[in-house]
Amino acid sequence: MRIEEIALRQEARQMLCEAGLSKEELKELVLKDMDDKVIQAIESKIKGVDFEQMIMDRVDRALAKAVDDVVRREVEGYFYNRRLNIRATASFEE
Repeated sequence: MRIEEIALRQEARQMLCEAGLSKEELKELVLKDMDDKVIQAIESKIKGVDFEQMIMDRVDRALAKAVDDVVRREVEGYFYNRRLNIRATASFEE
């Protein structure tokens, strides 16, 4: 360890002692502050998201894929010796 690092550590320890804090207490304070900031960032991000629309979009895509797969299997069962390009569509109506 270099002399500058040792001096910096001594100063930090002295400042903690003067403030009446131990290293563990300082660590807890920093972690709590970080937790608070992370929670604030998540909450601000969530406010801008339309979860209902996001869920409907995903369900719509999953339904369309499922219908497409089922129709493809059924039709290919009848026309097994011909190459077909099959695309079925489905969506929820409100």
